[in-house]
Amino acid sequence: MKKKTLIISVILLLAVVAIFTLGVTAPPESVERAGISGSTVDLDSESKQVSSTAPYNKEASTFNFEGFGPGKSHLATFDEITINIEKDKESNIIGLQGTINPSSVNTGIERLDTHLKTNQFFNVEKYPEITFKSKEIKDGIMSGDLTFLGVTKTIDFPVEITKEAIVADFVLDTAQFGADFGKFANPEVRISFNLRE
Repeated sequence: MKKKTLIISVILLLAVVAIFTLGVTAPPESVERAGISGSTVDLDSESKQVSSTAPYNKEASTFNFEGFGPGKSHLATFDEITINIEKDKESNIIGLQGTINPSSVNTGIERLDTHLKTNQFFNVEKYPEITFKSKEIKDGIMSGDLTFLGVTKTIDFPVEITKEAIVADFVLDTAQFGADFGKFANPEVRISFNLRE
């Protein structure tokens, strides 16, 4: 019995040492970081004349985020997302509005999903929604208001717009919204999506 306890203690000690030796990983420097302003910004863009909105095609679309922890990262998504794609009178995509249910987080690892729902991460009981409303797309940059952990700020990030889709890949610093993951997760999260109508 003592031998078994000793082995478990050694394994736990090695795990702790590995965490502090490896350090928390980070998103690649090659991926652009989202700009974040200190408050919401009123962007009165004459170009955003919304003529119609339509729900995105969930089956044809992807939405992922990648979180970075000690020595590794985890790719995840949300099972409950509502997104409406905005179009002008020529049927060009000019923006989007989205709502995410963070309690639907899906990493494929049940224990990790449960942990991400706690107040150390998404705090789903206090903050049951994450929302984004675009305001402007200019020179390949989308700007809009993101509400995360009860904090709303204007962010901007690079996008590629086609007739059928909005595509993006960027890094968001969640610390700007009050997230504090300690030494066990990086506040920078990589977000990538391909939203199709």
